[in-house]
Amino acid sequence: MTAQKSKVSVETVDRDFVLIRIVNAPRDRVFKAWVDPEQLAKWWGPRQFPARCTGDVRGGGSMRLSMVGPDGTEYPMNIVFKELKESERLVWLQDCSEHPQEWHEQVNKNRHGAAGNIGQMLLTITFEDFEGKTKMTVRMQFDNAADRDALINIGMTEGWSESFEKLDELLEE
Repeated sequence: MTAQKSKVSVETVDRDFVLIRIVNAPRDRVFKAWVDPEQLAKWWGPRQFPARCTGDVRGGGSMRLSMVGPDGTEYPMNIVFKELKESERLVWLQDCSEHPQEWHEQVNKNRHGAAGNIGQMLLTITFEDFEGKTKMTVRMQFDNAADRDALINIGMTEGWSESFEKLDELLEE
């Protein structure tokens, strides 16, 4: 793995989607960018989908994170914090069930026989020191591989890559 700015390592394991990125900032600064609603809103999502974020960031707390598409369509997510270990680990349950029906229909076209809509996924983000930088690992756990693959097929990898580019920019400020 290289520490190049645009380099994201992506792998699928069982029903998980795993991203690894080296970030040129200390762990505490990177962690804060994930848990401070104001900072999270600045880097979350693709560039053409600005985000809004409010919440109570603590174990058991919750946050509402919404991306707004170019046409004004809102893509809200509700997040419940399961674990926060300062500058080391963050675990949250992310619920996308309030996304617009059109999004669910697009995802369902790629789910190959799965029923219902994708709702929740568990994210575990770890932060490790790495050669004066931070190694950030994001593991998204889905109910099944079909749900994971459906989101990959509609651009999840590209969305995360663009978000991480925005995160780099924020951390360089």
